[in-house]
Amino acid sequence: MPLTLLRRLIRPVAGDLDLGAILRAEGLSPDLLDDAAEAEVRVSHYLRIRERVAEQLRDETCHLSARHLLPGSTALVLSQLPARGTLEEAMRRVAAAYNLLHGGDYNAVAREGGAAVFAIDDRGFPYTLRNEEYVAFLMECALLFVHVLFCRISPPAGQGLLRIAVRRKHSPLLPLSDIVGVPVETGAERYALSYPLEAATRCSAYPPAERMARQAVTEELCALLDRAAGGPAEGGERITGAVEALLHEGVTDQAAICARLGLSPATLRRRLAAEASNFRILRRNALDRRARVLLATELPLPEISSRLGFSDVRAFNRAFKSWNGITPKTQRSEAAGEGAGVS
Repeated sequence: MPLTLLRRLIRPVAGDLDLGAILRAEGLSPDLLDDAAEAEVRVSHYLRIRERVAEQLRDETCHLSARHLLPGSTALVLSQLPARGTLEEAMRRVAAAYNLLHGGDYNAVAREGGAAVFAIDDRGFPYTLRNEEYVAFLMECALLFVHVLFCRISPPAGQGLLRIAVRRKHSPLLPLSDIVGVPVETGAERYALSYPLEAATRCSAYPPAERMARQAVTEELCALLDRAAGGPAEGGERITGAVEALLHEGVTDQAAICARLGLSPATLRRRLAAEASNFRILRRNALDRRARVLLATELPLPEISSRLGFSDVRAFNRAFKSWNGITPKTQRSEAAGEGAGVS
């Protein structure tokens, strides 16, 4: 993707960011934004940087929407999915969740010609920018994110996607057809993902809430984009992303992660250090994110602490308070209040 798209994300909010740390964490030069305008970066870099920007700004939309969303807002609503259901039912819940969070009927699900269609109509969405090309890029990224989310909710969705529709009249800014292997309709009235009705109405168990967390879905999307682009980013495989992906899946033991990656602990430490990162911080951040997702459910604190690998609730309480300055109980109460206030 052109570097200009990354500039459009960062420059309006640069004064509120530790920009050097964000870029170094991605293995990129802190002077990247000063490079020539024709330079390019991978879309996976953009998405990972966007996640870090959202965390620093405390806004999942990165101030690209006039309606800010506190981190964890998406996870809070998606955590309300039942234990079992169909893809179509999950699609309707996801559409309703995003409509609730964004304050408008922008998302809808309908049956059309033997397909279950998830449609996004962003006309009237409260964007804080007026650049049509950048908005189109954001929406194409959003389509891919939602598709990966649906694949996590119902794995057959990955093989069953029928087509994608985009509003851009010319070719999409992202090579969507190459990425997901289906036809792309351009010049449509809305953005859309279409799945065969037979697969969309098949009942199955939904995954645990932490597998649907925004960060976990984003990391899987980044891996999909890197594969479509022909492998890891320049300079070799980004080990930070690989470790983060395993941590998001619940593998939190360093020895287990080393075994999965085929690395010794010393090699892992060295490669993380080369990317201005370290395992302790990555593990802490991953556990904090998973804790927030689980606290948005009705699981009792002892069950949450066990799922996160703590010896008991007291150890979980101490760790969470050291990360956030408040106890898990207080976080749960505040998140419930924020969720009730969304309209």
